[in-house]
Amino acid sequence: MELFEFALWLGLPPQGAAVLRGGSPSPQEARALLDLFDSDEPAFFAALRKSPHPERLALRLFTQYAMEQRPAWEALGLSETIYRDTMSDLVLWYRECVRRKGEPGVIEWEWLAHSLKRRLCRLGRLQYQPRQLGKEQTVRGVSYPAETGVLEIHIPAGVPLAPAAVDDSLRQALAFFPQQQRRLLHCHSWLLSPELHDILPPGSNILYFQSLYDVYEEDFSFRQAEERVFGEIRDDIASYPERTGLQRSLKQYLLSGRRVGMGLGFIRAGLTGGDADGL
Repeated sequence: MELFEFALWLGLPPQGAAVLRGGSPSPQEARALLDLFDSDEPAFFAALRKSPHPERLALRLFTQYAMEQRPAWEALGLSETIYRDTMSDLVLWYRECVRRKGEPGVIEWEWLAHSLKRRLCRLGRLQYQPRQLGKEQTVRGVSYPAETGVLEIHIPAGVPLAPAAVDDSLRQALAFFPQQQRRLLHCHSWLLSPELHDILPPGSNILYFQSLYDVYEEDFSFRQAEERVFGEIRDDIASYPERTGLQRSLKQYLLSGRRVGMGLGFIRAGLTGGDADGL
């Protein structure tokens, strides 16, 4: 499969895949940059930023890198579905690049590196990023030492957060990750903000997702809810669009002088039949 065909298979639209047929960079230049990506990510990102068209160059290089990783995923016994779903993060950030900048390319390079290098994988609706506790932490009255395995849960954009899809993804995570990597499952997102109970109607998909967690803290360091719901953060709250019910409700909430933060929570124990330390 050549690069253009691979891009279409991954889900890039034809106008995005067409960028890959240009003559720049040369095969030799692309190889040198991809080798740099493997050896020194900060230097690679710095090199991208020096390009006249960094987002286009990133699209070209990341798509090639994704295609070249396929045999390694297969050798590890990872299914084509997991590989394709994980690499499809390229498509999400391609669409966001077109929305924000009006031209083909990809943004959020540092984030994409996690998917490309198997530091994160997508299982159905959700993404999972293994990490370890940096210090001892007490969760639900139980003390967990530093280096305890934690799965960080991320919620990619693109499709509804349907309860059945969320439940299925969590079941996949239980089967996919060894127990030592999933002693705890954690999420840090605006979707866990307690304020959403004042904004959303009972029975909403978001409130179902939030109900799966014991939320222990709220973080107001970044206005993530506004970025995700409106597509950008504006100083003038009154100028936000009202195209959806969620946009209308959140806008009115913010205009009343209240804020929506990012909740931090661990998946509630026992939800899917796991032991007390896991789900």
